[in-house]
Amino acid sequence: MKTAKKEDARDGAERGSDTQENAVNAVLSDDYNAVVANAQLVDVLLIGATFKMVPKYYDASAKEFQFNLVKATVVSNEEAGNAHGVFQWAVKATSGDETVLELSANFMAVYTSLEGQNAKAVDAFVRRLGPFTTYPYFRSYVSNLSWMSKANLPILPVLTESDLEPTAADSES
Repeated sequence: MKTAKKEDARDGAERGSDTQENAVNAVLSDDYNAVVANAQLVDVLLIGATFKMVPKYYDASAKEFQFNLVKATVVSNEEAGNAHGVFQWAVKATSGDETVLELSANFMAVYTSLEGQNAKAVDAFVRRLGPFTTYPYFRSYVSNLSWMSKANLPILPVLTESDLEPTAADSES
């Protein structure tokens, strides 16, 4: 299964300044480390999903599969000391030029104990950890839908940081 990466019209140098690693480095490391030390994950929630498969899926002998993190949105409430990230994941199967399966799910990761933390450090933390927090839930969700639909989707691979680039460049705050 391939990881689909969104194309970015900007050149590589500008896009590189928006990667997750650079987002963390842009914040004072002491501030980021304080968030790491204090943040508590309190929930991971499925907040939206779509699933569409055409009957041709079952007849197609050669299918190409892709998965990706489509969008990441972070919202923080400094007064309440919490933040959440919504991460939109997707799987797509094609046979030739035809899309035969589309699956999308939005998972929200909720973090607390962030009172008094630097807002940029909180944002960087949620953007960096949120995908790794929500991906196992998405992976399980895909497996469940695969079983229910008898789609026999390949098991999604282990997620690496390189799978996420240039997600930060495509994300919204």
